[in-house]
Amino acid sequence: MTNLEDWVEGIESWGFRVVDYDEDTMFFEGIERDDDTMVTYRIAPGVFVDYINIKSRYRSENAAHSGRRGYRIAYCSSGNYYTHINGSKVLITSAEVFVGKAIPEAKASYGTQEGIVAFNIVVAPDEIEGRTFLADLSRDFVEAVKEVKDMGFTVKRKDALDEARGLIDALAKADRAGIGLMAFRLLSTISKEQVSANRKRYFQGTEDEFVAEIEQYLRENLKEPVTLDRLEEVFGCSKSTIINKFIRTCQYTPMKYLANLRMMEAERQLIDTNASMTYIAESVGYDNPSNFSRAFKRFTGLSPSAYRKCFDQSKNDTKKAKPTYRVTP
Repeated sequence: MTNLEDWVEGIESWGFRVVDYDEDTMFFEGIERDDDTMVTYRIAPGVFVDYINIKSRYRSENAAHSGRRGYRIAYCSSGNYYTHINGSKVLITSAEVFVGKAIPEAKASYGTQEGIVAFNIVVAPDEIEGRTFLADLSRDFVEAVKEVKDMGFTVKRKDALDEARGLIDALAKADRAGIGLMAFRLLSTISKEQVSANRKRYFQGTEDEFVAEIEQYLRENLKEPVTLDRLEEVFGCSKSTIINKFIRTCQYTPMKYLANLRMMEAERQLIDTNASMTYIAESVGYDNPSNFSRAFKRFTGLSPSAYRKCFDQSKNDTKKAKPTYRVTP
């Protein structure tokens, strides 16, 4: 693996410090909370998997790590977080797999609630070596995504989501063989994903104050029956212009972005409050609790009641003893 200096330069701007490492693995813990952890595995030359497990409400400003350039696949199994790639704001969720650039500098990364379990697969083209089977798979992935814009794109195929969840399971067990298997299965699946020219045209992020105003309006009106017609009326701009500008800056159409905001607010209430399902549904714009439950399950993979129960269990798990790390000279 590259030397330690290459790994740790600027890493504290992410809120982490190195606590242990060997040739192919590096362990990190949070600077402010030592039960916030990250483990990075090198599974092949040029291919790395970061396992992120953050108990706190994560926020990092002006991250300045000068690490690898290349591409990444990102997925959250618990929680959601935003990050920036150049000027583009990107949301990482459990509802889809994100594929984009691996550019460590970011003006902000932050979780939408306490508790994030996620991974990043990073593929660094300049570090891929040889003509092995794994090297060829890595190069196939790079070839498939080489035209990706800053905004990246998302994959919602069931097989990709199943592989992402399988990788999370392997990471939770520290099963190195399983980590490698599931990561390369996901790389292969992504390599076969066809991204239309239209989607590539849309995914070109640019910062826009007009879009920021729309985003703020959506955040302040989660309970209201917001429509594109309403946005057209409020902002005095055609629906097509609103959609195009919003996608290029915030990854989604305004209506899809609003749906995501509603689900993330529902997650927060399920975790932080004892509010009833009916109350939560109404607070995020659903008159029918059954429709809310179906939408929530599509977003998280769990019903609202199962999600609350699962998160309550995860809180209990934090009471377990923190593992000790072997310090390698």
